Formats: sequence, structure tokens, C-alpha cells
Amino acid sequence: MTSYRRFDFERTDRRRYVDAVTVPYAVPPGIVRTKCKGVLLGCQARISHLPTGRSIDCVTADTSGSSIGEASLAAAQFFNLSFQREMAMISQTIFMSSSPARQRLSEANSIS
Repeated sequence: MTSYRRFDFERTDRRRYVDAVTVPYAVPPGIVRTKCKGVLLGCQARISHLPTGRSIDCVTADTSGSSIGEASLAAAQFFNLSFQREMAMISQTIFMSSSPARQRLSEANSIS
């Protein structure tokens, strides 16, 4: 389950939460959530793989409780990453208050 939820579905309905297998999303560290002002969940984000320079535009759909960020399985598969040491070379950029990303997230999540 993700922190980003669609309240038009029941708690037990998987469509209520963002599907990590089909939707690429960033999971900023918990410290980012506590330090930022305004809405974080649903904002546009970009995940970049530093060694290759490849990037994917996505949304923030969850926050982690730790001091490191995470990414959805769909985002990791975009970069063809499978090992934790490769994931350590990932950078996240978050565009605060970017409501168009929330709309795209809602649309993408309703397809699955």
C-alpha cells in the first residue's frame, strides 16, 4: 500500500493505492516529507540513474520512514536495475505543487 490513496475506493480495494508494478513513482526519504512545506504526495518527480544519465518522469506516491529514498518496481525496471548497489546511484528530483502529475497519477492508476 502507498501513502498516496484514492478515497473513492474502499480500503480493501487495491485500486485505492498506486500499483508499484505498473506505475513508476518516487519514494522520498521520510526526512524530506518532514522538512518540506506543502503537498508532497502526488507531485511530479524525476528519477535519474547517475552512471548512465537516463531519467524517468514520475510522481511521488509514498514516503519512506528512513533516511534513504526508494522507487517503485516499475521505476527500477525502467533502469533495468536489480541490485541494491545499483539503486544507490539513483537521484530523485521533486517538483513541489505540480498538480498535473496528480492528475496523471490518478489516470495511470485507474488503468490498472
